[in-house]
Amino acid sequence: MTNISWTEESWNPTTGCSRISEGCRNCYAEALSLRHKWSPAEWTAQNAGRNIVLHPDRLDIPRRRKKSTKYFVNSMSDLFHELVPDSFIAEVFTVMADLRHRHTFQILTKRAERMAAWPGPWTLNIWAGVSVENRRSLYRLDYLRQSQAEHLWVSFEPLLEDLGLIDLDYINWVVAGGESGPHRRPFDHAWARLIRDQCKEQRIPFYFKQGSDFKPQARPYLTEADGSETEWKQCPTSFQREKWREKPYTRSKPIFVFNPETEFSREDFVARNQPYILGDILYLTQHADEMLLLCSQDPYFAQSRREQIEHLIEIIPEYHLLQYMDEMRRLLAEVIKYGDFPDRIPPLPESKVPQ
Repeated sequence: MTNISWTEESWNPTTGCSRISEGCRNCYAEALSLRHKWSPAEWTAQNAGRNIVLHPDRLDIPRRRKKSTKYFVNSMSDLFHELVPDSFIAEVFTVMADLRHRHTFQILTKRAERMAAWPGPWTLNIWAGVSVENRRSLYRLDYLRQSQAEHLWVSFEPLLEDLGLIDLDYINWVVAGGESGPHRRPFDHAWARLIRDQCKEQRIPFYFKQGSDFKPQARPYLTEADGSETEWKQCPTSFQREKWREKPYTRSKPIFVFNPETEFSREDFVARNQPYILGDILYLTQHADEMLLLCSQDPYFAQSRREQIEHLIEIIPEYHLLQYMDEMRRLLAEVIKYGDFPDRIPPLPESKVPQ
């Protein structure tokens, strides 16, 4: 269970961390870890070797859960901390990719540079996110856009100052909120309103988690300029718990494409990702009748499937899966029959409180 309102469960294959920016100063995870003696020392860089713990026994927790669930990955750590070895991150990604038709995984990091270089597999159920607390940390958005993840999100928490106009290109979801706890810093709702207004203009789902209070999420409403309070709990439609994941806000960025700037060789990258490419091909072909029926009912769904199949056809040769080429081409021809993607952007759900 978790008390974090924008997710459903927390999954912590690693615990412990070290502070790297102002957003870490009053870290709730550090406070909990020290209070319950889960960590032996304060979360400084010098103590990181003692505090960061890998938990291989927790890797199978999502596999045992049959109900489709949104998992926040490492609420008590940072998956891309420099002391978490590549081999263990790869094990975490294997679990997430294997469960791509069951669960959604929400990753949030302040180590955006390492996440940007990570080769995945970034299956569609894995959301890559960064925390941004002030203007100085806005650079993390640029690294986020460099990642191979299809779905990108940002958490402006704890929001410590006015960020001005933000480059939200390719961002699929935005969460914002103030700081909680006894040492919380000042929070101005105008800062969050400016982010909300930019999200509305660009049709990005906006989720306001909380204002500033001693107790987390005690003030879940955004205070407007006239003093009224509104609730903003918008989430991407692809969080809907369905076997088929729609992508109305996607950037259509190819996944499973080799990045030569990583430490992985092309051969290692292909070997790591081939099982998931094959799995997606088999899933599409085995459920073709169901998929085509949904395509006939929803042009947005049809466009998502068209983009997915076109990308699979493009990379099939590299992944040595040519035996499936003809079948995928026939499937693409069927999907294309359902028309072009409409020019208009699908509407977001309105706030529960009329504007």
